[in-house]
Amino acid sequence: MTDSRLYLATRSPYSGKILALTLISSVCYLAVLSFLNAQGILRASPQVVGLTELAIYGACAAMLLRSVTRLTISAFLLIAAWLCFMWLYRGEVDPKNFRDLLIPILFLALGQKIADTRTADKLIKWLLFIVVGFGLVEVFFLEWYSSIFNTFLFYVNTGATLEEAAMFEDQMLTLNGFRPEGMGRTILPAVFGQHRASSLLMEPVSLGNFAVLVVAYGLAKESSALRDRAIFVLGGLLLIAIADSRFGLMMVMPLLILRVLPVHLISYLSAALPLIGMFALMSLGSIQAGYADSFTGRLIVSGRALVNMELPMWLGLDPNLPTFGDMGYAYAVSRFGLPLCALLLACFLLIPTPTREAQRIRAFVLVYASMILLVSGTSLFALKTAGLMWFMLGVLSADRFPVRAAAREPLPGTLARPQRLGGVTPV
Repeated sequence: MTDSRLYLATRSPYSGKILALTLISSVCYLAVLSFLNAQGILRASPQVVGLTELAIYGACAAMLLRSVTRLTISAFLLIAAWLCFMWLYRGEVDPKNFRDLLIPILFLALGQKIADTRTADKLIKWLLFIVVGFGLVEVFFLEWYSSIFNTFLFYVNTGATLEEAAMFEDQMLTLNGFRPEGMGRTILPAVFGQHRASSLLMEPVSLGNFAVLVVAYGLAKESSALRDRAIFVLGGLLLIAIADSRFGLMMVMPLLILRVLPVHLISYLSAALPLIGMFALMSLGSIQAGYADSFTGRLIVSGRALVNMELPMWLGLDPNLPTFGDMGYAYAVSRFGLPLCALLLACFLLIPTPTREAQRIRAFVLVYASMILLVSGTSLFALKTAGLMWFMLGVLSADRFPVRAAAREPLPGTLARPQRLGGVTPV
């Protein structure tokens, strides 16, 4: 019998390349489409974006085809059945509901199939280096970056913004690429000015979310992996700075505090956070009124949206659904229904965490999700960050075996002949 660690790369000469391409594409696919659109090679549209995402999901499914577990199939069928019931009751089909929940299933299962932190570390490092590299190019060569990607034109063509919304003539960066006059930059304004970098994430907000996930992955590492931890944390902090991500800045402190606490304690604290967040929002919305374009003002509006929701909307059965904007909790409850949300949270808490790294990343992901739902409507479900988040969790939750210096050597007293497990040859 050989080492029980499974490597996707041993399945075929191309599997490792397909994995890397799929993971990088899940983060950078919009930037590629924006480049093709800006250069007149392919006109961007919602249909093109949808087909590109579908290709990424197909690549994930193809890699999982021979090793999908009964639990994954059961979760998929249960979610699909509930969504079909909601669609029938509402009288309309909402593919985005299905897509939002397909991403966790596919990328969590993909990470669990890899079950190898060394492979994941290399992939995420390469991804981090690519994003940092393009981010610095944007900072120091802004005109060239703008002409290459023209993110504003991309969002106009995909219907996410209107051409009339441009703040100045010939605008080529997305609307939140600059801080409005009077608001000012939070992080190093003397160095970066009013500009907020997006790199390959297309928006500064998304770049900040990506940076938080990279920092969380680094902080989940054990103290023995000091070099890897430093790369992920410092790289993430640099991205938070160039994106002027206030959410990223806000998230760093609780992640650092949780990192020094015992792992069993952070598991209990994080498990209660979604309920605490929703209760706090509803309490704030009940006692406060009015709106102001500030963090507190957004929380008040989000809380009032929850307070004013009627029973059909709580169950996800209301056919007249508002957009809900930056109100993440209201969006999730109204789109999926409270019963499914509770079931998904329970399933999340039942994800195995055999190591301290796994316990930390599960807690960090839950803290990230709970916090981002306070200030954003759909960012938690965006493929360019959600795929990476669930992949990270999947890898660390399935990496049950310690790394050996010579992982390709058989265990003492065993035969060197490889065994095939689930159609994959272990190394």
